[in-house]
Amino acid sequence: MITVLFISLLSSAVSAFFIVRFSHLHLHVTSDTAFGEGPQKIHHEITPRIGGVAIAIGLIAGLLAAVQTDVLSGKKFQMWILCVTPVFFAGLAEDITKKVGARWRLGAAFGAALLALILLDGEVPPLGTAAFIGQPFYPALCVAFTLFAVGGVTHAFNIMDGLHGLLGGMSILTLAALAWMSDRIGDSELFIACLSLLGGVFGFLIFNFPFGKLFAGDAGAYLIGFVIAEISVLLSARHPEVSPWFILLLLAYPVTEVLFSIYRRSFLKQQPAGKPDGLHLHSLLYKRIGIWIWDDDTNVLAKALSNSFATVLVWVLMLLPLGMAVLFCDRPPLLICGCIGFMLCYVSLYWGLVRFKTPRWLLWIKAVRYHKNAKRLLDPACRE
Repeated sequence: MITVLFISLLSSAVSAFFIVRFSHLHLHVTSDTAFGEGPQKIHHEITPRIGGVAIAIGLIAGLLAAVQTDVLSGKKFQMWILCVTPVFFAGLAEDITKKVGARWRLGAAFGAALLALILLDGEVPPLGTAAFIGQPFYPALCVAFTLFAVGGVTHAFNIMDGLHGLLGGMSILTLAALAWMSDRIGDSELFIACLSLLGGVFGFLIFNFPFGKLFAGDAGAYLIGFVIAEISVLLSARHPEVSPWFILLLLAYPVTEVLFSIYRRSFLKQQPAGKPDGLHLHSLLYKRIGIWIWDDDTNVLAKALSNSFATVLVWVLMLLPLGMAVLFCDRPPLLICGCIGFMLCYVSLYWGLVRFKTPRWLLWIKAVRYHKNAKRLLDPACRE
């Protein structure tokens, strides 16, 4: 297992190194726009956005290493590669051409979910529908819910990508928890899949955090989101002892992010749900908190560190549901409370930031940066 993780990490890191080292040869095709050229763009340099290629190479190398050591069958390897192909290439086409719309990429995610349902036999019923077992429509309901869940989570990981290390760090935390559960229940196939993607993401993260020299792009985000979603579905489908609420709590951040974004855009702003904007929680944390830490507008390094500092805040927020999921994995009532509690915390923090009412506990960060004005910053009358 250590060999799989090491080979995956090394393959991804070497691939990422060559992408960054020779970026001058392909940047005219693979670059991402910089700050000010898109509502959701908050980085400050033109950067290659094909880090998904390095992640994919790491994933494939890890799975191949498992095949060579007879931990994973060659047939299973082919199935996994076939399933991830639609989302990866749809994302890569967008990274290069910038012309593949969100609907097409979401359609590719649904297509990959259907392939996985057929090849890997991963199907989960909606929560609370046990009473309908045996009804003629029940199989179709399960298929529709599985496609919606996998496609939705896959797209959610792309939505929450926006800061240096945000996607990579949160993916590593989620994959570590999924690997722990897979090993705990003895599912070697899913454990190998977790380790292979974990190594691939970690190798990419070396060049993504904290200085943002390489971005995952849509190919990387969709690949990561799909594999995590499929591992989650297979864990629940194959092992009834794994509570669906454990999976939901692990994915609480991306699920809440995408649902709240749909509500905010469609109902509050009367805009298309797929229209990009700069009002995600991580964007607000950067604008309200991160940018205060190193606020030299002429220093690119300071801007990168501000971006990365906001990522660390999101990681800390992510640890709350993840920790509860691992600690109470066999206690569904507490898992349900954790899901509800996290959603309430998310909405409360979001509304505080968007209304320029930074929570008091976050003001200590500003007080450390501007220690001479600590009293004023912490005074409720002067809060933003």
